[in-house]
Amino acid sequence: MNQSLCARHLEAAALPLIDIAGLLSPDLAERTAVAERIGAACREVGFFCVANHGVDPALQQAVFEQAQDFFAQPEASKRALDKVFSKANRGYEPLRG
Repeated sequence: MNQSLCARHLEAAALPLIDIAGLLSPDLAERTAVAERIGAACREVGFFCVANHGVDPALQQAVFEQAQDFFAQPEASKRALDKVFSKANRGYEPLRG
């Protein structure tokens, strides 16, 4: 098996932090530089954190609250949504499902 495809533990602090504000720049070189950082993070780490994304902090908080409310529901309620909307792993997917 290709070792680069194996899962490995990674501390959150090791995730690349990418400022994506440059994606909206009129300067092609700046947009390209951000895209290259995103591509490298995806190839080398698999994940990255973003900064300067422009999502309102109140909306972020509301999303986290909705997620907490959803996952606090009984398992049967969550399973009722299991792949209801799609056969492509969208909706609720139980742990180890």
